[in-house]
Amino acid sequence: MPDPGQLYIRWSATGADDNRTDPGANVWWLSKSVGIFNPSDTTQSEGLAITGVAQKIRVNIDTLLTKDHVGVQAWVCAYGTAGQPYLPSALEQEGLLKDLDDQIPPQPFTATAGPQLTIDIPWTPDSNDLTSLGYAETDDLHVCLLANCFATPTTGAPDGQKITAQPPPIDVPNNRHHAQHNIVLHGVASGAGGMSMSMFAGNPAPEGEDVFQLEVVEQRDERLLPELVELARNSSWAEFAADAKLRLPQEPANSVRLEMDAAGGQRFRAPLAAGKPQRMQLTAEFGSDEAGVVRAFEILQRRGREVVGGARLVTLGVPDDVFKERKARRKSAA
Repeated sequence: MPDPGQLYIRWSATGADDNRTDPGANVWWLSKSVGIFNPSDTTQSEGLAITGVAQKIRVNIDTLLTKDHVGVQAWVCAYGTAGQPYLPSALEQEGLLKDLDDQIPPQPFTATAGPQLTIDIPWTPDSNDLTSLGYAETDDLHVCLLANCFATPTTGAPDGQKITAQPPPIDVPNNRHHAQHNIVLHGVASGAGGMSMSMFAGNPAPEGEDVFQLEVVEQRDERLLPELVELARNSSWAEFAADAKLRLPQEPANSVRLEMDAAGGQRFRAPLAAGKPQRMQLTAEFGSDEAGVVRAFEILQRRGREVVGGARLVTLGVPDDVFKERKARRKSAA
């Protein structure tokens, strides 16, 4: 049964039940209430960490009753499905913490985001986050975010609880105090003919080894388009996306594959030991005219029939000259 507390983090900005029941296996890792916020660059992607830059992990929380002594915890992982590496600069599996002493009044539920309490946790990624994963210091690092909220009032019962276990037992479908943001927008050059992006999969259990099924599916539902356009126009590619006529592809991507060691394909099985996440590569082939095309890929990790993790990757086709110019700016800034 879902946790009945009055303090919660929304998994959906517009969902009718708003995390009051099980959000379902296909959406719970896409919370818009958790993301990265850079005051110096408001177009920075909510799932992109930039080393050496003072940024914040922003968590929006709601409460149905007045609460005091609210705390928020946040963890940062390399982008992946489940059990992926935690970043050193965000205190790895211990995570970051921010306590509030003031009272939080009720946040009225509305069909849209409505009033929410915004809590920003300062965080500055560093080059060790990249090199510890085998990336170059000038690479972009897409990340996943986990969050937990709780209240320890001076009178009355607690609401939720501070997490001390490592790795943190985040259970978004069954605990309204938890949230996860595993969605990334990835720009690709329109003439590149495809894309390749590394990500991670691991065993979310604290010990042992188990076999998991991993699969990737391209999402082609027209109802997704407004959400994908919003993501693109609020990303670091906003300068291009604001004026472009964004659209879904006419044809599905070709040769969509996940690869990990010798295993690979659109679906495969992999034994994963706890604490030893494995890198995998997601690749796909596109046509020659991808500028303005947005694609969405859903990556699922299952143990038998149980979904234990997932992520969404959205690609945005960008004209080659715009792509090269922006990459050059990012590299010089680094």
